[in-house]
Amino acid sequence: MKIGYILSNNKMKDELRPWMKLEMRELIRRGYEVIPYRNTDIKKGDVDIIIAHYLSIGKKVDILDIPYITISHGSNYDSTVPVAEDLSQSKNCKGIGLDSKYNYDLFFNCLTHPDKVRYFPQPARTEFFTRTKPLGDKVVGGGRIKPQKGFHLAVEACPNITLFGGELTNDMTYINKLKSLSPNITFTGWIFDNTLKALYEDSWLYLHPSLIVGDKHEGPSNVFKEAMLMELQVISTDIGGISELKYINFVEPTVEAIKQMIENTPKKNNIKGRDYIRENYNPKVCVDVLEKSILA
Repeated sequence: MKIGYILSNNKMKDELRPWMKLEMRELIRRGYEVIPYRNTDIKKGDVDIIIAHYLSIGKKVDILDIPYITISHGSNYDSTVPVAEDLSQSKNCKGIGLDSKYNYDLFFNCLTHPDKVRYFPQPARTEFFTRTKPLGDKVVGGGRIKPQKGFHLAVEACPNITLFGGELTNDMTYINKLKSLSPNITFTGWIFDNTLKALYEDSWLYLHPSLIVGDKHEGPSNVFKEAMLMELQVISTDIGGISELKYINFVEPTVEAIKQMIENTPKKNNIKGRDYIRENYNPKVCVDVLEKSILA
């Protein structure tokens, strides 16, 4: 079977995410012919089915008259639910995937065709993120540095925190605000995977007190999974898709509560968290559920 795997559209130049690579490699390992595309320039007969991450790309694919699976990674329901509703009524749509159980439940209860709603967890790099030395002393946080991630609370609670990240979606005004909150904060900007892994190796705690902003919330982001794979303790808020992850120390989104949680969290390897991510978010397990929709 030929699978067209769309990496981006014309406005998205760098969307080959690590979990996309994991999906593609696992599908190839299973004998599928996976053909990557940089846009939706696909003709009927070129492939048997298309995998289109992001609903915006799903909309473009829908007019091609080729069976497809589209996967939503957004948390802005005012915009994503109406698009999913339209796509779910298409004869070519074989599934609308959500990357969290939280989103799955919401879409399942909202759409008129809930039978097309699927839960597709994002695979984590379980082989790459492995600890090779004892825990360090650093506290880290990162990913997309935006207000709804709650890093201003993290900086106030832990002024020596190291923040990593550097995507185009970063809010520079917010980053400057974080720097003004503490002269001791370290902001690395965007870093390569090996540098990120080394940072995790030198740390004991991943701090990410995400917030609900309007109808937006955090999903079970890969930074949580990576931190746990590196055996870090994790402190976050019990909201949205984060809630479905296990072996996280949940806290109220206040500076004092976060300070108290940091003091009460033992500096020991999070072995249960590591094993939980390895078991539930390895590429084989994640592609198992994706493959069921491909073959449906």
